[in-house]
Amino acid sequence: MDQKAASSLVNLNVDGKLLTCPRDVLVRESDYFRAMFDSNMMESNTKSVTLHGQDYDTVVTLMDSMDTGDLRIDQDSAESLLTSAVMLQMKSAIDTCEGYFLTALDDSNCFELADLAKANILHRLYNEAKRHSLFYFQSVRKYPQFLELNAVPLKQYLSSCYLNCKTEIEIVDAINDWLNHDKGSRENKLGELLECVNHTDFTRKDWASLAQHTIVTDCLTARAWMKDKSSLGDLSLHMNRSRQVPVDIFCVRFMETSEAKRTAAEQVTQDIVVFDERHCCVKSVKLVEDIYGKDKRIFGFQATVVGKDLYLSGGQSDVLRGKFVNEVWKYDGFHGNWTVATEMALPRRHHAACGSDTELFILGGFGKFRVMLDSFQKYDTTSGEWTSLHNFPKSCYDSGMTYTSDRIFVTTPSVYVYTLRTNTWASVCEDKIASEWITTQITPLEYDGDLYLCPKDGFKLCSDCFNVDENEIYRSADGWSVFDLQKYETKLGIQSMTFFNQTYYSVTHDGVLWKGNLFSDRLTLKRLNKEHELIGHYKPIAVPSYPYFKISEDCSNTEDCKTF
Repeated sequence: MDQKAASSLVNLNVDGKLLTCPRDVLVRESDYFRAMFDSNMMESNTKSVTLHGQDYDTVVTLMDSMDTGDLRIDQDSAESLLTSAVMLQMKSAIDTCEGYFLTALDDSNCFELADLAKANILHRLYNEAKRHSLFYFQSVRKYPQFLELNAVPLKQYLSSCYLNCKTEIEIVDAINDWLNHDKGSRENKLGELLECVNHTDFTRKDWASLAQHTIVTDCLTARAWMKDKSSLGDLSLHMNRSRQVPVDIFCVRFMETSEAKRTAAEQVTQDIVVFDERHCCVKSVKLVEDIYGKDKRIFGFQATVVGKDLYLSGGQSDVLRGKFVNEVWKYDGFHGNWTVATEMALPRRHHAACGSDTELFILGGFGKFRVMLDSFQKYDTTSGEWTSLHNFPKSCYDSGMTYTSDRIFVTTPSVYVYTLRTNTWASVCEDKIASEWITTQITPLEYDGDLYLCPKDGFKLCSDCFNVDENEIYRSADGWSVFDLQKYETKLGIQSMTFFNQTYYSVTHDGVLWKGNLFSDRLTLKRLNKEHELIGHYKPIAVPSYPYFKISEDCSNTEDCKTF
């Protein structure tokens, strides 16, 4: 080796072993070495640097990646590689490690990865882990990482106004599970944890459920808490829910068959808009043709929320030639990007669709050769597989469909229910009266054991309620009752509606977007925008949209303050 080449090498002393590296590569890839060698520091001309507290094999892997540009990472080495990369200020390696942890993020490790991100100032990982823990609360709380949280971070977590839960009883359930994981040492923390429960959101049904809950029957502290809170008055009349998943209200423009037959010059714009709450107006965010491709007029497709994402399924791009749309498009609610999620298992248009946290359900519609379908399928977004379920009792199209817990309700206009655990259909109501007033295309809504439907009367904003009996599943047809939305009226009636977070959104034929809240036996309604802003067949879709969570600069480093 010549003298010039030898002078450009640096010996790294790691854990008592020597590792020789080119000085220029160290300067190029590491801010730590750049600051050392390009300064007036004593080490700037040294040929030997000792790295304290580092693992030799880890540093070798990092040094090799400087030459190859390929950092090999696995579950066993990921955290040590990140720690060393952060110490050596190797941005490329840090980004690679963060990317690895982002792909590994799931229900079982989101708290741990939030702590890791906080310790190493990884803003993107912290934001994703925080969002995940809040939105997937129901599944996250079943894992050991939740049960092993200390009381302080648990209280911070359960106090979040963004926690995704349907009722506050679910918060009580989570506290009870955490308590029973180590009851002997945790019972003294129960009082302060129960303060995380927003008791003002309890309905009368919730109070009755709480009275029978094991945490109340078994713990004196919980009984005293319930007695104290219930004595404050009839809290079931509270009108604003304390805990809400933040959402963007998308309104998707659907094309009628008659519009699809128009020439290019006559064609209406098919767009997707979002409601701007700050300015009380709607703004265009995407053209349907920009998603599916130029010169495509898509009609008969469906827009459905599955978990945090918006899915566009089915439809047809050519009325005369019968060209069906095979791609199922997905809009990621957390990241705001469009991708093709899968392809339709069966071509169809004007079908019904609804979604759970992880599954997309598709029913009926028209298939090839304009054949009306009775097929019922689901797409598992986790496994990427389609499954055929028990066919619907009859062929149908443009039906309303909604998912709730273990059931799916469908209006045709007769009302049917599908039970997932038994893979069976049953009739809820087929009487003549219901058939005369139910608007089938509008999604039915289920809340607190009641099913809400929209009537054909286009002169008044109202819904009708069918009460679900817990023992017999359904009551007789006399369970229906008119439910006037505080007598708000419009001459043009409801065009479409959706339901999320105990909140009801609808678009009327005069182009107005409405927002309502369901509470016990009453509803409230608020107008959100001006008339004629949503002219055409628009459907409102509530897509979860969390803010960007930043790592707090004044976060304590104590053991109790981990995670949140």
